Amino acid sequence: MKTVILILGMVLVNVSFAGTNPSLKNEIIEKIHPDLTEFDFDEYHENFVVVSFTITDFQIQILEIQGSNPQLINMITNELVNLNMEKVYTEGDIYNYKFIFTKR
Repeated sequence: MKTVILILGMVLVNVSFAGTNPSLKNEIIEKIHPDLTEFDFDEYHENFVVVSFTITDFQIQILEIQGSNPQLINMITNELVNLNMEKVYTEGDIYNYKFIFTKR
């Protein structure tokens, strides 16, 4: 039982530290530009996608993805899996991001 708690604690530490990586955030913001011209925004609910991923060999490997709309999920999935990362990030770290879409 102690082993399970230790492993869970180590995973939570990796997620916590990985979420505060400003260079990864900047790289994703610069490179992710989904085409939202045909997207029908929901006026009453938040339009979002939440994704957990790792980076292996400069490629994003999606672990889990959820969102408010299947079309948004598909757009972000395509953008992330086709993204070539320029910097080296620690393999095994889990990154969690929430993309929020608003109509301007």
